[in-house]
Formats: sequence, structure tokens, C-alpha cells
Amino acid sequence: MKTLVIAAGSLCAVLSAGADSIRARNFANPPSDMRLLPCLNGWNEKAIERANAAGFGGAACSCAWTKDYLRDEGDWKAFVSFARQANRAGLSLWLYDEYGYPSGTAGFGVLEGHPELQARGALIAYEDVAAGEEVSVPVPPGNRLGAAALPLVDGRVDAARQREIPLGEGGTLVWRAPEGGAVKWRVCAFTEDAVYTNTHSQVSLVLKAPYINMLDPRATKRFIELTHERYAAHFEKDEFQKIFRSTFTDEPALTDPPTRNSPAPVFTTWKSPPSTDAT
Repeated sequence: MKTLVIAAGSLCAVLSAGADSIRARNFANPPSDMRLLPCLNGWNEKAIERANAAGFGGAACSCAWTKDYLRDEGDWKAFVSFARQANRAGLSLWLYDEYGYPSGTAGFGVLEGHPELQARGALIAYEDVAAGEEVSVPVPPGNRLGAAALPLVDGRVDAARQREIPLGEGGTLVWRAPEGGAVKWRVCAFTEDAVYTNTHSQVSLVLKAPYINMLDPRATKRFIELTHERYAAHFEKDEFQKIFRSTFTDEPALTDPPTRNSPAPVFTTWKSPPSTDAT
């Protein structure tokens, strides 16, 4: 038994040394799928040569980002040719499945002709008012959800003592705060509507366009039809999975821009349009 334990220990030591040797060799000269893969949206016939010269293992790439993204057969032909050449050259490719950031719109494709798939959210408009005074709050556009007045205690809302207010049908919510009690109140009007302003898509570095509704499975289905299914259709059977190791998606995002100081970050704060009255 003792001999067996020693033999097993020796075998583990040999295997460990071998694994360390492989790790050291791969660290000194990594295989293509372990190297850096740049995002290559502007690839051309010299892209493979440049990638090799720079020491990259390949690229995250896509069909050309043009006004005819995913629709121009000339662009498809050029991309398929590039992908096949890169694969033959031993480069590792990931499919960059989007034109723009954040991912989900397929350029402008998913929402083209389908405005019902646009992102939706809760809008809030609010004003603070002192006890005994009247306040007017412009009601945001969209489906009306309700209105409330919340006491302000040391600058913070006291949700436990909120008062519901009839929102009505007018364009402005008018409310008079009660005398005494809370020194100040925050009066809020809530609606639900398509959103774009004050979301991440409005400050995108590539495309500034409305975003998809990530809670609507129809939007995801249409995105897959416009992207992944088209890519697979332009390669021979099983070729697509052989050439592309994985898919790179620029993470979906519908957050407020980080530069905006929103007092209600859960909602999109709505600002009424500036008055055109010169007086």
C-alpha cells in the first residue's frame, strides 16, 4: 500500500510538472485563442497581416458597419471571405453581433417598422412645495399611472406618509399643500411611455437612437433573426461554428447617463419642454 501511495505521488508530481511546463510555454507564446482579440469593425484585406504582426490572436469582427448593415450582399461576400481567410491563417474569431452600443438594436434594424418594440419606462415629474402653498407639476407624456405628495423630512421623502392625488386628464397637476405638519412636500406625477431621453442610448458613442424593450421577447427574437440567423445563413453548414469560437455582445444598457445627477435614479426624470412664450 505504501508503495502504491508513493507511486501515485510520483505520478502527480510528473503530471504537475508537465502542466507547469505547458502553462509556461503557453504564457511565453500563447495560442491564438488565448491572445488579445481587438474589436475589428473596420477590417479589410490587410487586417489578417496586421493582426499577426501585432501579436493578436484574431479579432471580434462583424459585417461592415454601413447604412446597409446586414443587407448589402457585397458586404456579406467580403466579410465571409475575410472570415474564411482568417480561419485558414489560424486566427481565432469572435462574432461581434451588433452595430452600435449598447447591443440589441442591430443598427437601426430591430425597431425599423416596429415602434412597439421600443424600450418603455416610468417617467416622473416633480416639484417641491412649502406647507400651505400651491404647486403646478407638468404631467409627463404617456399612460398615466398616478400622482402623490410625499412629506420631506430633512430633505428626504417620507414614503410612509405619502398622500395619493388624483392625476386627472389635464396637462398640469395642481395641488395645495396643507397648512402645518410637514414644512415641505414633494409632489410627483407618474406616467409610463416609450423612453430614450436621459437613457444610455442617448449618449452612445456610436449610434444615438432609441433602444429596444428588453422585457419584450419579440425584440430579442427579431434581433436574432436579423443577426445570428443571417450570419449562419451566409456560411456553409457547420462552417459558422467552426470559424467563430464565440459571440461578443456589447452589454445591453438602459441606465441613466453617468454624468446626469438624477434625484430619482429608479425612474427617468421628465423635464417639460421650454416655454415658447417670450414674456
